[in-house]
Amino acid sequence: MAVITEEYRIREFEYLKRLLEAGDIAAEILHSDGVLDESCLIISMPTTSDDLDGLVPSDLHMAKAYLSQSDDEDEDTATKYLSFIMPIQVDLKDVDEYKMLKYLNECNECIPFGTCYYSENPLSGRMLVQVKWAIGGVMDEPLNANVFCDTVCELGFLYDSLKEELLEKLPSLTRS
Repeated sequence: MAVITEEYRIREFEYLKRLLEAGDIAAEILHSDGVLDESCLIISMPTTSDDLDGLVPSDLHMAKAYLSQSDDEDEDTATKYLSFIMPIQVDLKDVDEYKMLKYLNECNECIPFGTCYYSENPLSGRMLVQVKWAIGGVMDEPLNANVFCDTVCELGFLYDSLKEELLEKLPSLTRS
């Protein structure tokens, strides 16, 4: 059974990056260093915006992808997971935390996979709504190209719809 090492992770990310680049989606591998414990893949998520020339930086969104493995003791069924974390770029400085958490619970009931959560960005101290999503694969094989590419597209569409809905809902989520 294979074990996910940094070399394994980089090979998998290089494969995934080539898949994305074939579809004109930018991606970059961030290598582990003194700040990052392990390497990750940064993906510029696709957008459903009709006006790509009119996009501003807050319209562009990124997801971080991390590769991990299960702790199964059965070596024949070892699974690896690619976890995506994607912050929704909306200013939440005046949000009522209880209203936001209630709203995100409602969102989570409608999302078929993954979850939305409300948390603090440890670097900036800002509160964020983030989406976490994961896909699995067999340890000794590359991740399925179709599943990976479909997931990236689905997350891009999810980002756009969640951001739009959150911006519409924001006035009712602020402190009274």
